[in-house]
Amino acid sequence: MIYEIELPYPASVNHLYGYVALGKNKLKKYLTKEYKKYTELVARAIVDSGLPTIEGAIALKMYVYTPDRKTRDIDNVCKALYDSCTKGGLWKDDSFIVFSQNYKFYDSEKIGKVVLQIREVDAKEAKTGAWLKGEE
Repeated sequence: MIYEIELPYPASVNHLYGYVALGKNKLKKYLTKEYKKYTELVARAIVDSGLPTIEGAIALKMYVYTPDRKTRDIDNVCKALYDSCTKGGLWKDDSFIVFSQNYKFYDSEKIGKVVLQIREVDAKEAKTGAWLKGEE
């Protein structure tokens, strides 16, 4: 079965953490308010979707719709999104993602969003990649 969920566009990985000086050569890393708010929005969307928590290996297609035409690295989207999906209970852990295809588009509505298509794959499929060839 393939599950689909639409989530808000995440903050860049560059905006996830802040740092506070604790003394000479010591910094403490913390989550920014922007990242905490994003994680809450994702958790709410997951609960509202009614999707079950995925506990096995995951094949993922991610459609990223950027809110503007700025040059953006698609991999900067993944960190905040994957961690927020883990915290929100969409999957047990993002380390279970064994396959990911990512696509990037411009969102003509200028809002920005991410659409995930998620397929839980069994152990045999995870080892052999059978789902890639359309084998069931």
